[in-house]
Amino acid sequence: MIVDNTARMLDPQTQPQQAPKKQQKTAPVVQPQPSKHVAFSPLERVLVCTIAIAVTTIAILCLFAQFGLSGARRTYQNTQTKISQTATQIDTYQQSVSELTASSRLTAFAKAHGLTVVNGSIKQAVK
Repeated sequence: MIVDNTARMLDPQTQPQQAPKKQQKTAPVVQPQPSKHVAFSPLERVLVCTIAIAVTTIAILCLFAQFGLSGARRTYQNTQTKISQTATQIDTYQQSVSELTASSRLTAFAKAHGLTVVNGSIKQAVK
């Protein structure tokens, strides 16, 4: 089965009709008028100045806040560094104290000097 072509068959002898052309009306040439400058009212001037001052003030306050935050962050980091250095120093001192008070060291020192160690008489300072 052949499917019918739905396109219209045109008769080559018949010319398609053209729509009649409408006459275009020409508008008279209008000279552009110079733009009129509208002055700001005193209220508008005050509002614009107030907004400009407010925006400038907010920008300056943001800068000061950023500088303050940077300074506080730097101080915090310096404090953290000092704390870690102090903690390391404390650990070093505790290790030295435990090495100096070790019973084997005391026994060796006592034998070197002809003494004896009595464990009951050794006192330790405990925090």
